[in-house]
Amino acid sequence: MQSSHKVRLLIGLGLPECALARAEDAGAGWELPALAAVAQAMAGRRPEAEYLLATAAERAAHARESVPVIAARATVAAEVGDAAEAADHVRVADQPALDGAHRAGLLVVAEARQGSCR
Repeated sequence: MQSSHKVRLLIGLGLPECALARAEDAGAGWELPALAAVAQAMAGRRPEAEYLLATAAERAAHARESVPVIAARATVAAEVGDAAEAADHVRVADQPALDGAHRAGLLVVAEARQGSCR
């Protein structure tokens, strides 16, 4: 299983510390720092999450890679309870450019922030 899939699974299971440990063991790229940012936000460490988001944005080579970083920014904002910022990131994300999993995650963030999930 690819490292990014393992990190996503650990995040989904609500295990941010395990996700961070797995992300740190992996190499360079944009995806793992973006995922690690979400895990940091889940653990209540926004400054670390912002640093990782900046790293992911720097490593994103083209627009197709920067769109999931924007989705990660929305998720981080939602994790720390900043609904307005999460909504702003959802609005600027090029949703058709996201793969199915990223788009679904972004839509869940958008719905949760609007209070539609019950």
